[in-house]
Amino acid sequence: MPKKVTVASAIALVLLIILIVILANAVPKNTESTALPETVTVYVKERNEIIKLDYDEFLEGCLCGFIPYNGVLYEPATLEALCVVINTNALYRLQNRGKFDNFGADISTGELFPYVDYSEKAINHADRKIIKDAVKNAGKKYLTFNGKPFLAEFCHISSGKTLDRSPIMPSVKLPSDVLCKGYQSENAYTVNEVRALSEIKNLREPPEKWFSEPVYDDCGTLLSIMLCNQKITGETIKNTLGLRSSAISIKFEDDCFVMVCKGWGNNIGMSLSAADAFSREGKTAEEILKIFYNADNLG
Repeated sequence: MPKKVTVASAIALVLLIILIVILANAVPKNTESTALPETVTVYVKERNEIIKLDYDEFLEGCLCGFIPYNGVLYEPATLEALCVVINTNALYRLQNRGKFDNFGADISTGELFPYVDYSEKAINHADRKIIKDAVKNAGKKYLTFNGKPFLAEFCHISSGKTLDRSPIMPSVKLPSDVLCKGYQSENAYTVNEVRALSEIKNLREPPEKWFSEPVYDDCGTLLSIMLCNQKITGETIKNTLGLRSSAISIKFEDDCFVMVCKGWGNNIGMSLSAADAFSREGKTAEEILKIFYNADNLG
């Protein structure tokens, strides 16, 4: 009898091991890296070359690229929050390489990653230290939603209220943006330049009657407008004419079309101008990020 029990126990043990192996192989494995690399290769579009950088050096270069046109650095908490956003977008790009053409590099420069070398901008030693401190304080922290990094969108200045991209990026009212320098921009275009917006090149109406029936959302975005008999979007006007935003109003004066834009950027996610205002109020980088992103973790 004892021998039979021993054999039965051995068989049960073998079956248990087999079951554990089957279950282990049945559970999907997450093969994505959830850590930012020590080094990164970057395709620099302006120079048409790939360079290899320490990740911190890349992050510092991106912060340099975000320095406002007036040359004044953002507040330290803003820079730290921006570092976390760049980290999030970098990790998202690295985990989804197949979706982006980086010309053989890990990342390519652009609106999300405006990398510039210190030598390309007149940055004094005091400002360099502030940038380096922001990178050090942010470390390799990044945002996640449902356990994964996401494309954390942002803009320089909102229209006064960001677009709703729930559940990750909710709409946020930002009255401080309306008061900031650079909130409104005006650019004049000739009739021939604006004609590029039309699929019909021979427009019969007089120019002052070309545009009609504008439709806006509650954030001020120009959703659509009639150009003679064609419906076009504010995004089309923005991209074709190189405007700062798609919160556009149009005037015709002195034989030119004047495009008046509110805000700067896609009006989604964190507004850097508003983040700076929150920083001056004493909010930390983490508190600022929570205003703009419904992240479930700051990794």
